[in-house]
Amino acid sequence: MTVRVTSDVHIGHRKVAEIRGFASVDEHDDHPAADWRAGLRPGDQAGVHGDVVVSMLNRALSVLADLSGGFGTGVGT
Repeated sequence: MTVRVTSDVHIGHRKVAEIRGFASVDEHDDHPAADWRAGLRPGDQAGVHGDVVVSMLNRALSVLADLSGGFGTGVGT
């Protein structure tokens, strides 16, 4: 089993997508999802530290539901 950690994916965040140089929010959101799919294998675990989503919760849940591997995150302050 491999444990992978990422942070601050900001799913659905238009301004962050713009700052990061993506042409659209969809392109921005697809990028970490593609990395996730390419890097995780059955039995692997993944965690996200930092902001996953600030708004657009339904969109974030849709993106996350399509990812393989276990998913873990924590609530911070």
